[in-house]
Amino acid sequence: NSELIIVGAGWLGSRVGQLMLRAGAQVTAETLTSSSHGQIKAVGMIPRIRSSEGSFGSILFAIPPSSGPGSYHSELNRALSLWNKSGQFVFISSTSVYAEENGGTVTEHSPLSDSLRAQTLIQAEKQVLQAEGTVLRPAGLYDETSGPHTYYASQRTSDLRGDGIIN
Repeated sequence: NSELIIVGAGWLGSRVGQLMLRAGAQVTAETLTSSSHGQIKAVGMIPRIRSSEGSFGSILFAIPPSSGPGSYHSELNRALSLWNKSGQFVFISSTSVYAEENGGTVTEHSPLSDSLRAQTLIQAEKQVLQAEGTVLRPAGLYDETSGPHTYYASQRTSDLRGDGIIN
């Protein structure tokens, strides 16, 4: 299906949207305000202010859980209600759901964190899976100018492991 709405067209959502445009998709980019709509139009996406109106075949939910759990899950429910299931619903989660914080190896089966942020994401993942959507837990979503690696790159030495959380 070539119709896609990105719910949360921030840094990650916009980058995915641009890749999907190159693949021939029609991409609608949903934001809370119109402040980035000029940039969204400039790359060929269709801007849209947050709404409960519409029906979309494929949805990318790329909003981080910075608000409280209740409002985050309400926002996820709203996005799920826009999905007509002719394509995929993809929820961008995070490897921050894992409990490991000391540079150890993390796998898909590692223990999960009990922090509020992690629990908010884990509950959201369950919501998406129950609705037959897809959950991604990406790691290392940084570029050359942002992310924890910018600090470690400035250090002469580091005792971090190469296969750790920050490698």
